[in-house]
Amino acid sequence: MTVHAIVPVFNRLALTQQIVECLRNQVVSEPLQILLINDGSTDGTSEWLASQSDIEVLEGDGSLFWGGAVDLALRHLDSRTAHKDWVLLINNDITVSENFVQRLLDIAKAYAPAAVGSVIRDENQPRRLLSLGPKIDAWRLLVTDLLTSRKPGQTMRLLLQMLCQVVEYSFLWIHC
Repeated sequence: MTVHAIVPVFNRLALTQQIVECLRNQVVSEPLQILLINDGSTDGTSEWLASQSDIEVLEGDGSLFWGGAVDLALRHLDSRTAHKDWVLLINNDITVSENFVQRLLDIAKAYAPAAVGSVIRDENQPRRLLSLGPKIDAWRLLVTDLLTSRKPGQTMRLLLQMLCQVVEYSFLWIHC
């Protein structure tokens, strides 16, 4: 089993270097492969990526944006992954602790097949929640944030329910 970390980027080299370093420092029981989609960066990102032998890079022309970059990466991985592999979608503008991937993997395995969402916190004010993760209504093709879509009074009740479960970690996992 392998965890494939998909990281779409456009410019912001320092942030890209930061998330790559976070991913390289992961303490995880399974192999972790970084797949970075460079969507036409012009700030030195391309040159830096060319010198990184442990990162697989797919190139875009600047028109992919996040959704197109993820689509390109998933299509690329489709024929290269095993049934038990996992995919992590992660942005380059965040930082994560060294046990981030392992904790997500443990939760995802426990509830497989699973998509695991996240609580997103303000880096400068860690007690401040920015998002409780997405609520996806596939029938209506609607995605809303659980924190901002709640009526007054519901947010605390929802948060307490979530804290009783294991939901402190980030982003979307797809079991291949």
